[in-house]
Amino acid sequence: MIQWRRNVRLFAALAAAIAAFATAGGRAESAKQEEQSMKATPSAAAPRKVKVAAIRVVWGNKEPGDAVIARGLKLAADAAEAGAQYILLPEDFLHGGAPESAAIPDGAKVRVLVEFAREHGVFVVAGIDEFEKGANRERPDTWEKFITAVFVSPDGVLSKHRKVNINIEHMAPGWKPGRPKTDGDAWPGFDYKMHAIGAIERSGIMICRDSFTNYAWTRVLSQDPQIIFH
Repeated sequence: MIQWRRNVRLFAALAAAIAAFATAGGRAESAKQEEQSMKATPSAAAPRKVKVAAIRVVWGNKEPGDAVIARGLKLAADAAEAGAQYILLPEDFLHGGAPESAAIPDGAKVRVLVEFAREHGVFVVAGIDEFEKGANRERPDTWEKFITAVFVSPDGVLSKHRKVNINIEHMAPGWKPGRPKTDGDAWPGFDYKMHAIGAIERSGIMICRDSFTNYAWTRVLSQDPQIIFH
């Protein structure tokens, strides 16, 4: 029995030494090389800390959408230069132009966001006035509008969240918060799902009024999020 306990302690010590050696080996490169590598290719390992930048962009009704996007991405570029790994842009940030330009994942405005993420080696969560043609099966030729957040990596679009708690009767007569806007919406159960983005395996997301209800917080927090974007 004594010999068995000694063997267990020896095995535990050996495992700890191997782990320490592996960790030390991973730090062999210089700090400068490591920083450049992290900026160019966001790590897929679960981090203890991440650096997030929330970008505030204010615009008026007369400013073209492309001009707003250019201003916002300039601020986002400054944040990336300062070391931000994740960048959050506001609700409706990608807006204006033809409906097909705001289709996910291949719309022109979405491609601009992906190119930005690739150029700066960052992950982006951005608000978009999303349009999807035929989202409502009763109107297959109509572009339906959604207030959406899109998750983007340097490799492309990862996922999206459509705003749930919203009064949009002017866009969809008869629709009320708490009911699906179209047949394509998942309700309930997938309305506040977790999103994987880079090293963060479980990120929650709520857009503006989404956070006004206990239901939303219960749904998000019950899934043990590592971060909540809002």
